[in-house]
Amino acid sequence: MIDWDKFNEYLQGYDNALILEIIDMFINDYPEKITTLQKTIDAKDFPGLDIIAHTIKANCATFGATESAELALKLELMGKNHADEDMKGVFAQFITSLEKLILELKEYRESHSS
Repeated sequence: MIDWDKFNEYLQGYDNALILEIIDMFINDYPEKITTLQKTIDAKDFPGLDIIAHTIKANCATFGATESAELALKLELMGKNHADEDMKGVFAQFITSLEKLILELKEYRESHSS
């Protein structure tokens, strides 16, 4: 799930404590972001979908989570293009990939905590 080469490249120069803090912020923030994302999809709030998906995409990319970032990009483009075809299907795939990412980040955090 995580491309560890990209993970290390993006977070190069950060000390372990800061990386763990970034991971914790992502893990703690993601439930609210997912709830917001779900609400924008349910309401067909395309501008809102564009904004929240863009933010989540960037966060996923920071961790080298290519699959999650690509699915977030699909959702972002659906928001930009006001396209709701299979939006819920893409959202379901995104949630599955995000759950895997969260598990990997938790494992990383556990193995790198002092």
